[in-house]
Amino acid sequence: MDQRVAQDACVGKEVMLAHYVRVLREKSNRAHRRILAALPAEVAYRSGHVADRPSPEEQLRHAVEARDWQEAARLSALLGGQKEPPAA
Repeated sequence: MDQRVAQDACVGKEVMLAHYVRVLREKSNRAHRRILAALPAEVAYRSGHVADRPSPEEQLRHAVEARDWQEAARLSALLGGQKEPPAA
């Protein structure tokens, strides 16, 4: 099947393989970032995954990627100059 797709697209199997490898690497990196984002910072640090404490902006991005909305709200409030997020 892949060979027919490659022939139809007028590309060789090397090009197709390079594309699949790049796509799989991107998916793997995204999954790895999600796992790290879900870890508490202290656990990630102890595990050696975080050399320096990430900036609040980076922490916010990771919280959003991990869909940790409470942490994202806390960091948003911190970055916005508030001490705590407003009560809902």
